[in-house]
Amino acid sequence: MTMQELKAKLDQSLQSLLQVTDGLEEDHLQQLSFPHPVFGLMDLKQWVEFVGVHEKCHLEQMKEVLREISA
Repeated sequence: MTMQELKAKLDQSLQSLLQVTDGLEEDHLQQLSFPHPVFGLMDLKQWVEFVGVHEKCHLEQMKEVLREISA
């Protein structure tokens, strides 16, 4: 799988998440919660923010792997 394909899959995942939350009021996002195994109880707004940061971390990991294998 190429880097572009990986980026496209990450973007598709994020877009799916945003479709689920689109149109929900911020108050409603803060009323819905689910536990994270490390960070504990997080509301849906926190989850959306977390997913964005988490995906950026994976993107950087993929870039590093590609740098290492192409060196």
